[in-house]
Amino acid sequence: MKSLPTKTAFLHKNFRDLKFELKVVFLMHLLTVVFCFMPWVSYSPLYGSSYYENAFGGTIKLMGVLIFLISLAVCFIFADKLFKTKKIKLPVAENLIFIFAGIQQIILIVCAWSVLMFMSGGFNLMETRFGIIFCLFFQIFGVVAAYLLTRDKQRKEVVDFFHQAEKKIEKQAHNLFNKTENTTKK
Repeated sequence: MKSLPTKTAFLHKNFRDLKFELKVVFLMHLLTVVFCFMPWVSYSPLYGSSYYENAFGGTIKLMGVLIFLISLAVCFIFADKLFKTKKIKLPVAENLIFIFAGIQQIILIVCAWSVLMFMSGGFNLMETRFGIIFCLFFQIFGVVAAYLLTRDKQRKEVVDFFHQAEKKIEKQAHNLFNKTENTTKK
């Protein structure tokens, strides 16, 4: 078994070997994890100084934690792929997990946004900040990339199915041609 330092030397190579769509899904979830710590909303009360909240504060704490944990779980799946440890066994296709996780996060982000808008009544000024907006865009891009990955896999399966007969015919013709060559040489 290889040690961890020797495996990390091949992380760049393993990342390059991934399909473009998988890279996009991974980067979108990684950026979502990072942007959960950025400001999602800023409040300016009537009296006192203004303050910011990220995904882990205020009325949207539960939704923010769920968004963070879902993206972190997807990042762990990719870490397993990059390190090639194969310790995570998925009961369904990973493309479906990526699509389901992305759609669930989009719903949670929209719900968090609506809760933030509803709670803005008691403040002089409440503004949505870049953290929640970028998280929403990242998840939309991630779902589209996962969908394209699924479509590519389905297209490849269909092409392989219809080319099986073609490959059999080519193999039989090749065998027949080799037999006729062998008999003419004798």
